[in-house]
Amino acid sequence: MDSQSHTNTTKFRILVAPLDWGLGHATRCIAIIKTLIDKGVVPVVGAYGNGLVILKKEFPDLEVFEMPGFSLSYPGKFGLRLKVVASLPAMFYSIYKENRLLEQIIRDKKIDGIISDSRFGLYSDDVPCIYMSHQMLVRLPNLLGFLEYPFYLVTSLFTEKYSGRWIPDLPGYENLSGDLGHKYFNVNWKFIGTLKRFENKLADSTEIKYDLMVIISGLEKQRTVFEHMILAQVKELHDLKVIVVLGKPSENIRYELNRNSVVHSHLSAEEMYKCVVTSRTIVCRSGYSTLMELASLGKKAILIPTPGQTEQEYLAEYMQVKGYAPFYSQSEFVLKEALNEVDKYTGIPRLNGSELLADAVERFLDLVRETNTEESR
Repeated sequence: MDSQSHTNTTKFRILVAPLDWGLGHATRCIAIIKTLIDKGVVPVVGAYGNGLVILKKEFPDLEVFEMPGFSLSYPGKFGLRLKVVASLPAMFYSIYKENRLLEQIIRDKKIDGIISDSRFGLYSDDVPCIYMSHQMLVRLPNLLGFLEYPFYLVTSLFTEKYSGRWIPDLPGYENLSGDLGHKYFNVNWKFIGTLKRFENKLADSTEIKYDLMVIISGLEKQRTVFEHMILAQVKELHDLKVIVVLGKPSENIRYELNRNSVVHSHLSAEEMYKCVVTSRTIVCRSGYSTLMELASLGKKAILIPTPGQTEQEYLAEYMQVKGYAPFYSQSEFVLKEALNEVDKYTGIPRLNGSELLADAVERFLDLVRETNTEESR
């Protein structure tokens, strides 16, 4: 870092950098960024792709810059499993490049601390750094299940390089991540509560405006496959009022699918919140960030995991086993049948833990202050 340290009267600059695999990593960082702002520091956001677009729109007054990471597409259920394994050497090289790039970013942007959402390469000896993920355990396909613990040990080699490690979930039985965040938990990790993009400002008695809201998200090409499949089925629902969000923040599209169904390319966080809270049922992927948003509002949901994405498949099954929400495979999904089943489930329970996040951020900033003070001596 620059030898001229920030004084106590200068706001610290904290780099927040989400992984660019789908929109969820970016949207859940909204809660992190808002908490940092509340604490009086300056978030600097490094993101890529649609995540970059979303965070620029949500925080137009912040410095948001392009920070590429390792990209991975989802070709299909079986192709994905082979592709992930084949991509490991390139992934490790990408982590190395990311770490080398970080040294320059710290110097050029005068970064005092780092919060990395699932990016393995953003560790540094110069400033305090946090690694955040709901996955201590990376779920592998059944045939590779015997590699689960060895893979955990390998990923730990990277996460142990960080000053601290956060899990966006709650401890105990009432949790969202299941084995992913709890199976290999140890005292070096800290639960920070479920992260919510939405501030629950409306009363629970808010009038229902939509019978159904469909949220389309995820990596290509499966995002587009999901879009085509669901739009064809929604078009046949003439008696239900439906809103569909395509998960395309770089586009500005709105059209009517039928007399009761409207399609948007993207909604702001505020618009999204109003639509979710005024919808009776949500149809969506079982991505972890989506589940956290539903938990913040206690909504009923129908889950359709991305084919071949073992994390989403596990989370969808976990939600069903706990009686929260039904899940269906994309290839066999029939919307009308699912709507008849959803009321047999309780809905995603309302979870929070915002005090855990505030405490974790404050402890992290204490470490930043301590490091900053040592450098000024």
